[in-house]
Amino acid sequence: MGFYNNIYASSYRFYARFKGETPWSTSIVLVTICQIELFFLVLTIVKKITGYSAFLLLPNKFYFLPIFILWLLLMFRYYSKERVANIVEDFGKKEKRHRRMWGVLTLICFLVPLVLILVLLKK
Repeated sequence: MGFYNNIYASSYRFYARFKGETPWSTSIVLVTICQIELFFLVLTIVKKITGYSAFLLLPNKFYFLPIFILWLLLMFRYYSKERVANIVEDFGKKEKRHRRMWGVLTLICFLVPLVLILVLLKK
C-alpha cells in the first residue's frame, strides 16, 4: 500500500490547503477511485486480448455499486485517523521534488486509466 499511501498523502496535503474541505474523506475517495479505475483497466485489457468480458457475470451494471461501496468502507477503515497522521507526517519528511512528483503521479493515476479504458473500448 506504499504506492497508494503516497497518493493519499499527496491528495490529503493538496485538499488540506482549501478552507471548508475535508481532506481525510476526499483523499480516501480519490484513492478508491484510482484503485477501481486500475481494476477496470485490467478487466478491459483482458477483454481486448481474450475477448472474454468479466462484466457478463453481472446481470446489471448497477451490481457494481455494492462492490464499490464495500471497497470504499474498507478504505475508510484502513485510513484511520491515527494511520493518516503517520502517513502524512512521513510524506511531509520527503524532499519537495518527491512530493511534487507524487502530486503529478496522482493526476496520472486518475486520468490515464480513464483515457486508456475509453480508447480500448472504442469500437
